[in-house]
Amino acid sequence: ISLLITFCIAERLSFEEIGFWSQIIFAASLYTSVFGLNVSNGIIAIVPRIKRYKEKFELIFKSGLILFLISFVGSLLLISFKDVFEKLLFNNSLNIYYILIILGIGAVEMLLEFILYAYRSLKDFEASNMILTLRMIPRITIFVGIFKSDLNLMLNLFFNTYVLLFIFLILY
Repeated sequence: ISLLITFCIAERLSFEEIGFWSQIIFAASLYTSVFGLNVSNGIIAIVPRIKRYKEKFELIFKSGLILFLISFVGSLLLISFKDVFEKLLFNNSLNIYYILIILGIGAVEMLLEFILYAYRSLKDFEASNMILTLRMIPRITIFVGIFKSDLNLMLNLFFNTYVLLFIFLILY
């Protein structure tokens, strides 16, 4: 899907829009990497070694809670230091709307990755495969924005679909 998105974006969007889209996705990925603290990989390495099922769930819950709190505090820090963030990654061309989109995509992606790895650590591959499949949906919805040549529509669809997907998984 990513390769197909790349081809379609290259055909439909301007060089500036392609660069901006790429930078937004890069910034969200950077957020996920920095504030995720590699907790997901820690879960997959540690949880299978724990013998008691209750302790496994306790570790996963506490790790998820810590990850959520770190993501909340990290988002507040990035909003507080918006000017530095803009200069570093976007050469001063970013408004608060795009920063919130980046933070939202990054946080939701980080938490979905955590849930995915938590299921994998419990050897519930059916649930983890469902999450992997559902994580493709936001990438598929981007095509509506691509075919309309509307970068803001692409970002809104990507972000909103991720949030709805996250809410669906939490409720499930």
